[in-house]
Amino acid sequence: WIATKNGVYQKDSDSREWVSMVNGKDQGPTYDVTVDNNGKVWISAWNGVYSNRSGKIEKVNGPTPPIAKIVPTKEGVYALGPNGVWLFTNESWVKKDFKVPGSIRTVLSDKANGLWIGTDVGLFHYNDARTQVFQKNEDLISAYVQGMDFDEQGNLWVGGLGGITIRDAQDNVVGKKEPKDGLVNSNVQVVRKAPDGRMWVGTEYGITRFSPGEAA
Repeated sequence: WIATKNGVYQKDSDSREWVSMVNGKDQGPTYDVTVDNNGKVWISAWNGVYSNRSGKIEKVNGPTPPIAKIVPTKEGVYALGPNGVWLFTNESWVKKDFKVPGSIRTVLSDKANGLWIGTDVGLFHYNDARTQVFQKNEDLISAYVQGMDFDEQGNLWVGGLGGITIRDAQDNVVGKKEPKDGLVNSNVQVVRKAPDGRMWVGTEYGITRFSPGEAA
């Protein structure tokens, strides 16, 4: 599955052909595609949310478009966009009282009924009890956040312009990854933890892999 400016496409493992999954008047820019814990596909698009939860790709009405990110979690599926945040749970959408910036770049479940949201203006942590904002120099290398993930120890790696800030569960900065630490480029765009615990970092000009206990 791939989300593009021309729509969402699927390619079977034994095929070289990409097939458009949303056609006609609904075809248009899609921004995110992911799979939930039940193996169902969810798509965020210019005109809302789509899913194959019924057995075929259909629009799941509720959130006000456009929808920038779609995030499956243990509590349900979140849909996020400039008009708000919605949670799909118990077969219906609930709008959350999260005031988010319009420039959503990356979203991650905190695994405790909340969300970490990276934007052009900082890192935000939302749950039903409170909102935290991290955008000062002592919080992050840069407030321009584009990618993040948790490492094996539960630390949050926050990547963006300048490198990676590593934060622990108590919101302390416990490390950084910059070009001097082996990062191939300082403009970080993607951070992902592999099943073996290694952290993969995609940048504007290449990829760096950090292994537990190794510099790079």
